[in-house]
Amino acid sequence: MTDGESVPQAEVDEWIDSVRRMYYGEISDPACWRPAEKAAANLMSGWAMIHAPLAVLEMIQQALEVGYAAALEHVRDGNFDDQIEMWRPLVPEN
Repeated sequence: MTDGESVPQAEVDEWIDSVRRMYYGEISDPACWRPAEKAAANLMSGWAMIHAPLAVLEMIQQALEVGYAAALEHVRDGNFDDQIEMWRPLVPEN
């Protein structure tokens, strides 16, 4: 596909379906849903693509939420404990 070339609707529908399946299958911790939704909404609110089809906007919103929720789950699982001091030097270690 090159610039200016349109994408077949069937392909767009496949992307939307893939993100939707990821959205409903990957956010395993219910405590991540609300923060992920809020973070994605904040990102989307500053994005001026109001003319995009609603299904595409929802796909982007859900993809952002999946990424944010996955990051939260990694942090909660302790995957970044060794780096927390670099990010938050004023947070005391337990």
